[in-house]
Amino acid sequence: MSMGGYTSTRTFQSPFLRRTETVNAGRAVFGALIGGPLYYWKKQAPIEALVLFTLELMLFVVSNRAIVSGGAIDGATPSLVLWLGAALLAPVLLPMCYRRKGWIEIATI
Repeated sequence: MSMGGYTSTRTFQSPFLRRTETVNAGRAVFGALIGGPLYYWKKQAPIEALVLFTLELMLFVVSNRAIVSGGAIDGATPSLVLWLGAALLAPVLLPMCYRRKGWIEIATI
């Protein structure tokens, strides 16, 4: 995928419900950075939302157990990396999700 595909605004339409979702790179990165799994859920990407939520929850539990048991595991760093990665990959993950669901990319005017 070229960098132009990452930064361009793309619109996808559900073939059954005729619902449309637009992926604007800047807004997608900002929305995923602020909202995390909730942003993915709102954008009709439930698998991505559940995976991100589950991984963040697991990192939270692991880091809390390490704190209680006196371990040296810091869960904040992997959690931050995961969150930032999900935000930076939002312009790629959302179109992949829509294509996987059979949505059609429509031309934007």
